[in-house]
Amino acid sequence: MHRISARIRAGDHQTGIDRRAAVPAGWQIVDELNRARAGQPPSGYFAPPRLITRADVPDGVAFDPPSGYRANYRRIWGR
Repeated sequence: MHRISARIRAGDHQTGIDRRAAVPAGWQIVDELNRARAGQPPSGYFAPPRLITRADVPDGVAFDPPSGYRANYRRIWGR
């Protein structure tokens, strides 16, 4: 994502990208594995796409939206 972010910021051959957040997806994968190990059905959750443009390109290397997902998963997992 770092190179993509830099290209979008610079307006160099790319103006935006449809991006699903990689960091929350990792938490979701762990949640799905926990569900499977507990004999529970999959959550059925599908992360919505987000168009990232020059106006809101993230500062860091990974797109990690401030949505509170960490606290939600910790609550679900009891941790």
